[in-house]
Amino acid sequence: SPCIIVAPDTKNSPEWSRIEQNEAFKSFSEKGYEVYLGSLKDDENRVLIQGIGPDIIIFNNPHDRVRPSLRECLLEDYISCYIPYHIEVGNYGGNLPQYNQVFHNAIWKIFSPHAVSKNTYNQVADRKGKNVIVAGYPGLEAIIYGDKSEHDPWKKRGLKRIIWAPHHSIDMPSLPYSNFLRYAEIFREAVDKYSDEVQWCFKPHPLLKPKLFKHSDWGHARTEEYFDFWENHTNTQIEQGEYHSLFRNSDAMVHDSGSFLAEYIYVNKPVMYLWSSEQLPDFFNQFGNEALDACQRGNNATNIHEFISSVIEGRDIGRLARQAFLENNPVKVSGMLPSERIVLELKREIFE
Repeated sequence: SPCIIVAPDTKNSPEWSRIEQNEAFKSFSEKGYEVYLGSLKDDENRVLIQGIGPDIIIFNNPHDRVRPSLRECLLEDYISCYIPYHIEVGNYGGNLPQYNQVFHNAIWKIFSPHAVSKNTYNQVADRKGKNVIVAGYPGLEAIIYGDKSEHDPWKKRGLKRIIWAPHHSIDMPSLPYSNFLRYAEIFREAVDKYSDEVQWCFKPHPLLKPKLFKHSDWGHARTEEYFDFWENHTNTQIEQGEYHSLFRNSDAMVHDSGSFLAEYIYVNKPVMYLWSSEQLPDFFNQFGNEALDACQRGNNATNIHEFISSVIEGRDIGRLARQAFLENNPVKVSGMLPSERIVLELKREIFE
């Protein structure tokens, strides 16, 4: 009997965190889940958890973005699992942020997305991966198979549908994925240039907007104007929520994101990854570099326009490279979907 606690994000402003929290609450509620709102007050969180009386806790984020009292209460008093919020393509900070925080070592079971992830836990985690099981990435199931009841989120019909998905790392030398500051106006110009041929969807990382609010060259007014452009222009739209149907009903994507690097490949449609520097592969693990090799490379605005033209013309230049990646990295682990593998492991551990 699953229930969901939507916790406030303490790293963002209370106003922005509340907006995100309410949107998540609404989304889960509409799907019929039993949903609760976490609090910024320690005593309220304790009362909430005691009232629910959970048997198993499943976290999807290892970072210190919620009230310490909430996370510590759950880790110390309940059986806890971790299913990563991303497909684990990155390699930065000595892999400590994603693989060897106190959180990772306190968790009872970690269900990792692939063998490269498991090997990293073996090498850098204090527990040497003893609590880690390779299950695959359950987020791929919704992307590939979808839900019969979901709707097509794209506004317009008859045009090629291209997603632009910029990462949030505009101010992170330790994780230099983002090209947003370099290409923000290039993509705005492309909206007009291909107005009769392309329907665009702006799919920014959730952390990009609050970071732009604080950026010296952007700020609140410029950021809001830019986001409003994508929401209201004739052949554009903006998507800041879930993206499974958006991916499946698209024709292509241009991006510099993290987990999307691998996730979109499983949709098996043309994709260009924007390179921030020649050192970019150093910031991906083996799995991430295999995914990077399966994408067309974007070094400049000319490359972007060439990619858009190929999509409009129906030419899929990267098809063979994607196919090789998909054959080497199947969704199923030992013939089982990730969700099936996770449930089987929980049942085995608990009931046997």
